Amino acid sequence: MRAVILKRDRSEGGFSLVELMIAAAVLAIGVMGLMASITYCIRADMASDESTLALNGARTMMEEIQSNGSPTSIQAIYSGFDFAVGGLGAQAGDPDGIVGEVTITSSTIAPTPPAPAATMLDVRVTIQWNGSLGDRIFVYSMQVSQH
Repeated sequence: MRAVILKRDRSEGGFSLVELMIAAAVLAIGVMGLMASITYCIRADMASDESTLALNGARTMMEEIQSNGSPTSIQAIYSGFDFAVGGLGAQAGDPDGIVGEVTITSSTIAPTPPAPAATMLDVRVTIQWNGSLGDRIFVYSMQVSQH
């Protein structure tokens, strides 16, 4: 008896196993790249939302400070003031666990006749939080003067 060997005719349609494996590998690499891009976009969107919360929290605090009038009252009320910002969590190791802080430094501007001496306050609102991209910081500052 003679063994019959079947040969495949190249004109027949279909894919070999090797071709299917290569196509599956290329598809898997493409899907992994797409998933990484989607994950990055989601994290970037979350970071953008957190930055917006920090900016709005700082602006709100600055508006409150500005509405309180004189540099003397601003310094008395807000120097070292801590405040929370909804939606933001404190950084690890933050002793008070509150994300917002107001710092005020004061200086006196020498008089130049006919103008009297002026008090200048450097008001800085700092928001420090732990967000989707790690520890973040946002600083908003203004100067307030009184003649």
